[in-house]
Amino acid sequence: MALRTGKPVVLDADALIVFEDIASLFYETITAPCVMISHDGEFAKVFPDLGDVDGGDKIVKVREAAKLSGAVILLKGADTVVVALDGRAVANENVPTNLATGGIGDVLLELITGFLAQGMVPFEADCAGAWLHGAAASEFVSGLVAEDLINASP
Repeated sequence: MALRTGKPVVLDADALIVFEDIASLFYETITAPCVMISHDGEFAKVFPDLGDVDGGDKIVKVREAAKLSGAVILLKGADTVVVALDGRAVANENVPTNLATGGIGDVLLELITGFLAQGMVPFEADCAGAWLHGAAASEFVSGLVAEDLINASP
C-alpha cells in the first residue's frame, strides 16, 4: 500500500471515502508523510466523531483530525484550512467562488503532488498549492474549467 512506502502520499475524496467505515484502520496504516484533501462532506465521513465542521471551530476540528490520523489535512472551502501535524494552521482566504466547479479539486491535488515531488514538505506543499490554486482561478471571471487552471499555473 502506498501509505507504507515512506514516500509522500496525497489522498483526496475518492481515496478517503473508501475508508469511510474503517477509518481507524486507515489511521493506523499511515506511516509515510500523508496529505488529505477534502471538503466538508468528505471530512465528516472520514472523521465522523468530529461532527459537522460548520457546527464548530473549523481549525480546532481539523487540528484534531490531523492528530488522530497522522496526516496533514487540507479542508477546502471559502476559507480553506491547512493543518500540520505539529498543530500549525493556515486559513487561506484566496479562494475565488469559481473554484466550486467539478474537477477543480483534482488540479489542487496535482499542484500539491508536484510540490511534494520536488521535495517540499507536506504542510508547505499544501499551503503553496492552495494559494496558487486560488491565484490561478482569480484570473477567470466565469466559465472556469479544470484545464484553465492547469494552463494558468506556472
